[in-house]
Amino acid sequence: MTTLAGTIWGQLRTSHLYAVFKGPYIYFGETGHVPPVRWKGHLTSDADFIGKLKRVDPAVAFDETPIFFVGIHISVADDEPETKRKIARRAIEAELHRRFSLDPMPVSPATNLLSSSPPVPVRHQFNFNKVTVANTVYAMIADEYQKWLVRNNNDVKK
Repeated sequence: MTTLAGTIWGQLRTSHLYAVFKGPYIYFGETGHVPPVRWKGHLTSDADFIGKLKRVDPAVAFDETPIFFVGIHISVADDEPETKRKIARRAIEAELHRRFSLDPMPVSPATNLLSSSPPVPVRHQFNFNKVTVANTVYAMIADEYQKWLVRNNNDVKK
């Protein structure tokens, strides 16, 4: 069987939020590069996704369950002055973590969060509403994940 593993687009130095899923686990993060640049670290570093998963649930970390990555381009963060872009991404990421803590069901069955929320940059003002952006990002991540679960389940049954 041949199955599309996914596609990614974007310029190298652009703002993204992303999620990594494996079994019942999820990890949120941000990057100032196209997501695959950052995702490699999540598979090779003991400080990132796979390392945290090994400590929490070694059986899942080493099993054959596929890993699902989804990245969302955040153009409003790129519209901020360059010195504020990382702070803007982290503000949205903090809101994304908060959104998940309020309602993990959109990304069910991945309801075990491995990532930690960054500090909320309360003294910073942005040219966008971070709550609105985080809600949109969360909905997009959940939608892509749920579609993948359906496709993956259909592929397993064949």
